Amino acid sequence: MAPEIIRAGPGGHDLAVDWWSVGVLTYELLTGASPFTVVEQQNSQSDISRRIQKVDPVLPPTLGETVKDFILKMLHKDPKKRLGGNKKSAGDIKNHPFFRGINWNELKSKRRKAPFKPTLNGDEDTQNFSEEFTKQPVTDSPAPVPVNTHRLFRGYSYVAPQHLRRRLSTKSVAAFPVEYLNEPITDPPSAPETLLLKRLISAGSFGKCYTTIYSNQTYVVKVVPEAKYRPSEVDALISCGRDGHKSIAQYVATYRKGSDIWIVQEYVPGYEVAERIANHEYSFDELKCCDIFKQLIDAVKHIHEKRYIHGDLKMENIIFVDDGMDQIKLVDFGAASYNSKRNKWNDVPRYTIDYAPPEALQHPEYATYSASFDIWCLGATLYSIFMGHTPSIFMDAPIDM
Repeated sequence: MAPEIIRAGPGGHDLAVDWWSVGVLTYELLTGASPFTVVEQQNSQSDISRRIQKVDPVLPPTLGETVKDFILKMLHKDPKKRLGGNKKSAGDIKNHPFFRGINWNELKSKRRKAPFKPTLNGDEDTQNFSEEFTKQPVTDSPAPVPVNTHRLFRGYSYVAPQHLRRRLSTKSVAAFPVEYLNEPITDPPSAPETLLLKRLISAGSFGKCYTTIYSNQTYVVKVVPEAKYRPSEVDALISCGRDGHKSIAQYVATYRKGSDIWIVQEYVPGYEVAERIANHEYSFDELKCCDIFKQLIDAVKHIHEKRYIHGDLKMENIIFVDDGMDQIKLVDFGAASYNSKRNKWNDVPRYTIDYAPPEALQHPEYATYSASFDIWCLGATLYSIFMGHTPSIFMDAPIDM
């Protein structure tokens, strides 16, 4: 707590208390200790409260002069003299030498690469937690049964995800009949016990992708909650990604695991085009853009010849085959659709806003799909590869949506 909160005077407190908390947090992250607790001394609540109001924190000699200055200014007792306390913005804090080298616009738009990325071997990996907690015994502490048990869940119902998907899709199917080229996989077999998820490589709105080793070969498993699973995605993968097109990741199999659907595909070990651009590690000249785009057009041509649309062409769905960045593969057919007879048809909207064509945004309940949908996305993707940002984002300018 900041001193003015402890004093609880008639003047109250303002936004400066949050900047005090940032100072405390900075101290704790850099030292592993609290700034107002002292080893081998009394640390009761009254002792800590007294130090907060009367004593400056002890700064270890291991800290540099810049960070010492930052912490002391953030932990100034007078909120009006506290860094950031005399204004309603964080300008003074962001301009402190402690943050020298940080591009705040880049950070805000999530284009700055994290200095440390924890290693995870799956959703239940606990290696980054202290053994103090992970080795605690698992004990059951049942609570007494409430006296009004029979009333607690009146009017409440639960529907399992697999049934919810079928119920929710009934209206959509009636309004927009779904067409498949292959027999739709609506009830896939259970995943083999030897098919185990390894490293998380990406996470999106509709699923997560992991590497897996199966039969001594590396694959990618896209894990989709059953409520979000579209058989149309697998239908498109079977038709477009199973015959070995050089610029489309190949399809392998589909399984069920609990309430999730596992879609197994070829593992493409290179980086996403978006990742290379976002990290400012590479810039693409016109010849390189042209080479990438020719491969992408060939892949889209193949998809359209099969009478599908990809529906979500973007930099994030284009992956380099290796670090040489000479060959790409198109992945993620989560928005794909098949249509055998009509040039245009209406379907439930599926798009990424920065790449979406106008016909995707005209009605909240449906979008008009055709091959031209992908053509627009191709143009937006080419612009993004060459310019380093999507067409709807103008650098250092407000976005009017």
